[in-house]
Amino acid sequence: MEQSIKVRALKLFIGALTFLCFGTLIVLTTSAPGQTAAIQQWTPTTSFPVGIANREAVVHGDYIYVVGGKVANTNQATDIVRSAKIDSLSGGLSAWQTTTALPEPLYLHAVTASNTHLYVIGGWDGNRNRNEVYRAAFQADGKLGGWQQLGDFPRIVDLHDAVIVNNRIYVSGGYDAGSVYQDVYVAAIQSNGLGPWTRTTDMPQGRYRHVMLAYNDYIYVIGGATYSLSNEAETAHADVFYAKVNSNGTVGAWQTATELPAPRFYHGAVIYDDRILVLGGTNERSQLFASAISIPIQSNGTLGAWNSEPNMPEGLYRFAAVSVRRFGSDFVYLIGGLISDTVYRASVYHSAVPPTPTATPTSTPTPALITTMQNDPVRWVAPGDEVRYTIYYSGNNSDDFADVTIQSVVPDNTELVAGSVSVSGEGTFSVTGDGQAGSTIDWQWTTLPAAVQDSVTYSVRRIPPPTPVVPPVIAITLNGPATASRGAPITYELTLRAPVQLMDVTVTNQLPLGATYISGGDGPPVANVVTWTIPELPAETDVTLALTVSAQSTLVNSDVQASFAGGGTFAGNDVVVTVVDGTLPPANGDGVTILNAGASIHWRHDNNIFDASSNSVRNPQYDIFLPQLSNR
Repeated sequence: MEQSIKVRALKLFIGALTFLCFGTLIVLTTSAPGQTAAIQQWTPTTSFPVGIANREAVVHGDYIYVVGGKVANTNQATDIVRSAKIDSLSGGLSAWQTTTALPEPLYLHAVTASNTHLYVIGGWDGNRNRNEVYRAAFQADGKLGGWQQLGDFPRIVDLHDAVIVNNRIYVSGGYDAGSVYQDVYVAAIQSNGLGPWTRTTDMPQGRYRHVMLAYNDYIYVIGGATYSLSNEAETAHADVFYAKVNSNGTVGAWQTATELPAPRFYHGAVIYDDRILVLGGTNERSQLFASAISIPIQSNGTLGAWNSEPNMPEGLYRFAAVSVRRFGSDFVYLIGGLISDTVYRASVYHSAVPPTPTATPTSTPTPALITTMQNDPVRWVAPGDEVRYTIYYSGNNSDDFADVTIQSVVPDNTELVAGSVSVSGEGTFSVTGDGQAGSTIDWQWTTLPAAVQDSVTYSVRRIPPPTPVVPPVIAITLNGPATASRGAPITYELTLRAPVQLMDVTVTNQLPLGATYISGGDGPPVANVVTWTIPELPAETDVTLALTVSAQSTLVNSDVQASFAGGGTFAGNDVVVTVVDGTLPPANGDGVTILNAGASIHWRHDNNIFDASSNSVRNPQYDIFLPQLSNR
């Protein structure tokens, strides 16, 4: 998917002096090439001419090329190839221009680019999978030359991926007729075409809808899906595999790197300033991600820990992501994509553009110990559900850290899960409090290595609202089924009880988001509220009311209230989640957010005390839930 990545040499700046002092990194230069551009924010630029679902785009020179895809105006595959010129100073794009069309309409294909040519492999033409391999030469004006067929790939395939390493094309995985492939093929690029395709070392597991990247003679396979033909169901994965490309072109043994924070497919991924940047995507539960996360690539090909970057403007899948190298740093474009099977996007965004070189001396302070927090899951959680927090910490000091402490506080509306706290290395931990909200967890180490990279974890459980000290005049209990099928009746029972006789009682239930009313109450809902009027509620007697609905996705019912003449209004405490055919609940659930303010880290260096803080996380975080995806 990405254009060929050249080895990025270690940058040595004449006249530059770098030193580390008391946990602070200072860089002084007489010029400033190679300044890193943080993503900072996503800026809109020239929109694509039509809404498009397509992950197949490359950068060559000053142009971005978007190749084929499925377009909104026909909801079919297209043969159109478009390009736009990059303004390196602002990040803006010119108007999109059409160039030489593909030999046939294609989407779910694989593309990759050398210094001279654009290559297209396989794909789906709207009727069947293909195995043709094409290439076209890049032109100086952003156009393409004529397409040349370079024979056939060894099998018909779609939803695969391709990269170029050392003048060879590598193709991994893919899908056809219920089969998901784990093989990797390689062919040498020649002046008149390609050499023969040969099979090299298989991936550890079959993958499709994944992303493959290349960097410094290593290949990385990120996320993706497997498929069960017997169940006709896909499964998203969080695995990250990597392998070294040998000098003879074969792929070495595959190894497993740090997993993604959450399984996903149809995501984007690019090389971004010596890191892998993963963007968006979805999973088999129709969960739509807007997250951007990055992980550093070490010199030996291994990966560090995942870090959060600014979220994309919205959750997307099947969009194109490309990185552009300018002034010694990278920035990223996001193009098109889907938010559902039928809702396309034509928007184009770019991250912050690297600053132009300047003669101004630059001072860049960096904490010597950096910590980040991640939560799993990131969706809304119901009472009784658990959230796992991982606190990553990494060092960039000149010598070891002393008296290191990490502290985190149990969030409101939760309790610490017994036995869930983990500690790394020779550290210890302690819990102050009874494990309820506000309790603190402290991890301590006497020393940590200067270049430490590790993590600690703990889990919390959402608790139901506390029982009132003074019992309410009207006690309300809400019950409903735990599971249901799409379109089938779902019946909730509301049980009321009072210690004394009450007159003119009114009961309301806010219709759950996504529910279709069938029966119950005094009649159909008004403003989505179902109402029952009870002339008399006898003392110490259970009165049960029923509400029947249907739904196409999971429901959360919680907003139940009762009032009586001359008295107040009393709310129920129950949250009933009815899982409909395995779908996820609405993004906001019952409206309760679990906010973790993050972790703090403290350490000592040369008798000075330093500290830093992580990001905060919340449930729900940024997810949008969609109807179930089709298999393509």
